[in-house]
Amino acid sequence: MLVANGTSEPIEAAGQSFGLSNLQTRVVTTVVRTGSVREAARLLALSYDTARETMAAAARRMSLPNTPAVVSAVVSAAFGIMPGQYDAMAVLGDMLGMTARQAQISLLVAEGLSREKIARSIGASASVVKKELELLYASTGVQSAAGLARLIVEVQALRLFARSIDGAPGFLDAAIEPTRLTVRPGTTEIIAWSDYGPASGKPVLVVHSNWCCRAVPRPLLIELQNRGWRPIAIDRPGFGGTHLGTMTRDDPFGQAIADTLQVLDSCRIAQIPVIAKCGAQYVHALKSAVPERVGPVVLVSPTPKASRSGRRVGLVGMIKETYFRKPRLIEMFFRMICMQFTLARVEQLTRAIVKGSKVDEALCEDPQFMRDRFRALRPMSTGNVMGGIIEEHVISGAGHDIAPLDVADWTVVQGGDDIHQSIAEVEDYWRGVLPQAVFVTVADGGRFMTSSHAGLVADILDRAAAQESCDRG
Repeated sequence: MLVANGTSEPIEAAGQSFGLSNLQTRVVTTVVRTGSVREAARLLALSYDTARETMAAAARRMSLPNTPAVVSAVVSAAFGIMPGQYDAMAVLGDMLGMTARQAQISLLVAEGLSREKIARSIGASASVVKKELELLYASTGVQSAAGLARLIVEVQALRLFARSIDGAPGFLDAAIEPTRLTVRPGTTEIIAWSDYGPASGKPVLVVHSNWCCRAVPRPLLIELQNRGWRPIAIDRPGFGGTHLGTMTRDDPFGQAIADTLQVLDSCRIAQIPVIAKCGAQYVHALKSAVPERVGPVVLVSPTPKASRSGRRVGLVGMIKETYFRKPRLIEMFFRMICMQFTLARVEQLTRAIVKGSKVDEALCEDPQFMRDRFRALRPMSTGNVMGGIIEEHVISGAGHDIAPLDVADWTVVQGGDDIHQSIAEVEDYWRGVLPQAVFVTVADGGRFMTSSHAGLVADILDRAAAQESCDRG
């Protein structure tokens, strides 16, 4: 739960402002923190019936219909978010990785509507609402309507705090993405991006792969913030919340470059270092187009252009071989795989694609890693996947050769336990493109080193940034 200055006074003060009794205030504020009447009862050493009856009495005193509405009112009062000030459903959906209908249902839950009333309001059956709520609970990690209501209002609090305080905004909940939306000039098209803060930190652009969206893995996020960095991540065109715009197979990165420059200009960032988990082809295009805007670069597991001699292992090997032989199947595969990402499906898919890599198989036992994967993949289930499809053609197809770059402040990091691609094929390809770059091999590194070796990645960035500063000085 986000609190001002590291304390919980705003929540207590908000509860008391509604004229609640001491017991009611204690129960309400504990429910707000936990999102669960049952958990609140346990923490307060009360029976579940007593806690439930106390919440019902508090709702009556506040003239509200139920517990979710009480939670929303208290959190809103605590952080100055008044009813009716919610962002558009598209914004809420992007921050929590929801579909438009799920965002609509969530807002109605936060207002205290029952499932039956929600169903009537959105023109759907109660069973549809029930199913959507089950998916929402699973994807956000909450256990009840009260927990969902709290999360919805916390999204608003996070956005306000991120804009108004000089500190890492932190996360009220790991499901929340600190979304910013920027409109392209002369259009109604949206660029979706995240500014993780703190505002006084050194900006670093974290680039996503062509198989996920912008959400930064928490191990890397924490490492960077602890070292004074301010991570910024942008959905490229045709990914997540960003419109496709002018992106085509003939010009796969022009729109993305324009979007990045627009975001950097809006933040008054003249130059920015980059960490890219895959996504190397885009970073190459960005540096080629505007070399003065790109600082030191760390490429983690950069995918080489497909070749006949490339590694083909397991499920990913089969897909790579199919893409290489029959590029026309790329779009069909993308759309089939991204049709609907649930947490369970993401876990199943991730385990399948890392089978054989000890370090990545161990990562799969970490629930936070799976939630990070889910946050990064779920936006693709909305159907906005053409960016990934086009970029996969860049990697898998012919006609997209990229010219060498003479850059000495780039580092290529590749793991020896990455079953997707070998150290040899990565070096063979990228040394031709980046002849002056530093190549670092990590014997026990797999495909997801931004999670398993986040400290190493941050170390490399720190050293590169220090060297650049020394060179300038």
